[in-house]
Amino acid sequence: MSLEGLIIREARDSYYSSLVALEQKVIDAERSYNASLKKEGAYYYDIEKLISDHDSRLVVGEVSGAIIATG
Repeated sequence: MSLEGLIIREARDSYYSSLVALEQKVIDAERSYNASLKKEGAYYYDIEKLISDHDSRLVVGEVSGAIIATG
C-alpha cells in the first residue's frame, strides 16, 4: 500500500466503528503470539473515551478515505 495521499486527522465520533474494527484486526493478528488474549471480547483501548476525553488525542491516518492507522 502506498502512503501517497496519507492524511492525518483527529479521530471523530463517527469513526468509532471503523476504529473498533481496526483494533479487532490487530488483536486477531496478535492472538497467535499472545495466548492471554481472549478468543472474543478482547479490547486494548476504550476508543470511545479516547475520542471524547479532553486529556487525550486520538488521531487516524487515512488513505483514499480508508483508516489505515491510529495513534
